[in-house]
Amino acid sequence: MADGAADPWSLPPKEAIDFFRGKVNVPTRRWDDLSQSEHDYGFMVAGARKGELLTDLRQAADAALAEGQSKQWFRDQFYKIAERHGWQYYDKPDTPHWRADLVYGTNLGVAYAAGRHEQMTDPDVLEAFPYWRYVHSGSAHPRPAHLAWNGTVLPADSPWWATHSPPNGYHCGCRKEPVSEVGLRRLGKTRPDSAPTTASSHYGIDRGWAYTPGESRLTPMAREALAQADARRADKWQQLTPGDWRTAGRPERLPPRPAPAPLAPVPADLDQARQFAIQALDGDDKVFRVDGIDYPVAVSATALAGHKPEDLKRLKFLSWLPELLQRPQEVWAGFERPTLTPEEAVAVRRRQQTPPRARFYLRLISVVAEPGRSGLPFLVVAGVNRLGIIEAFTVIPMGDVNYLNRQRQGTLLRADDGAHSPRSPGGGAGSTPQANGAASRLTNVSPGI
Repeated sequence: MADGAADPWSLPPKEAIDFFRGKVNVPTRRWDDLSQSEHDYGFMVAGARKGELLTDLRQAADAALAEGQSKQWFRDQFYKIAERHGWQYYDKPDTPHWRADLVYGTNLGVAYAAGRHEQMTDPDVLEAFPYWRYVHSGSAHPRPAHLAWNGTVLPADSPWWATHSPPNGYHCGCRKEPVSEVGLRRLGKTRPDSAPTTASSHYGIDRGWAYTPGESRLTPMAREALAQADARRADKWQQLTPGDWRTAGRPERLPPRPAPAPLAPVPADLDQARQFAIQALDGDDKVFRVDGIDYPVAVSATALAGHKPEDLKRLKFLSWLPELLQRPQEVWAGFERPTLTPEEAVAVRRRQQTPPRARFYLRLISVVAEPGRSGLPFLVVAGVNRLGIIEAFTVIPMGDVNYLNRQRQGTLLRADDGAHSPRSPGGGAGSTPQANGAASRLTNVSPGI
């Protein structure tokens, strides 16, 4: 190899790194607060609820992945981070380094699997290697099912892979590899195998692992399909919860409120963005309670600041967020499901046999007039997921009343048209009887449709 040339076998795994860095921090209480493909988008460590703690743990895992750091190096970083933040985590007393090794192995193993999956699903690669082979890790203490699947060769589009793509559990080192027509014959096979059958479809798979890491991250074909869908439809979500602003007896337009605080300056970089966000929220990790329905909403200033690093201008509106989370003009809740044409569904959900899962939403809405500005008021919307974590914060000029009213669907939980609503017991200022009744049912709504 010529001097200065890079050794290709020592290069960092680009697809795996891109997959890992495409996640957002998600504070959690339990290990199963995120499920299956939700891990494609969220970085979590069970019980880590502070934004700064999650960020430090994530940076350590990122360095281990990108720089090829050892398990012992990660252990040292893990213990230093836990001590620095005063984090009391669960560990198995009879298994040294169990928790640190679990975080290290799970994050790196899944990132590598997702990166490999992205490579193997490239159209040119699929044309040359139309089959995939399950390869056991060679563990000294194998799971019987994983050992039985070793060597199984199936078409790449077999539904079996949707739930059995390795890794299939914690500490699982199994993998899949591409196989060509020539490779199939070299394995002594004239055709692919039949999919293994078991008494249970999830036999041999740890809870929460019956998915393909990285599959929900869209392929170029799927991205194009969704882009075309977005161009044809203003709203690609099918509303499952009946009701809207008309049935709730609400006005077509919401009266603008005065801005609750001056706009913040536009941050110069991500570090300044994080400081601005912490200042606006009065802390890095905050829990706000929505007046009238007493619903907790968790916010991470660090996650908000880093969500769209290419668009720091949006952060000047963060000073309006606390008022929106505590005293919004309206709060709507319900369920919705993606609506795709059959062609789009094939592209987006390739090899998935179940329809796209419905999601629970909570939308907090206000219309705000900026002081000294004679133009249009702003529509301010916060989206909250089923875990009570804010996942979207949108501020746009209120020029299209149709866009406003597309957000006002489902069950109305709170309505308040006052300029500034003081806190009050019970339903809160201005809450409608319908909203109060709906609020009492909120905790009984199941997100598992």
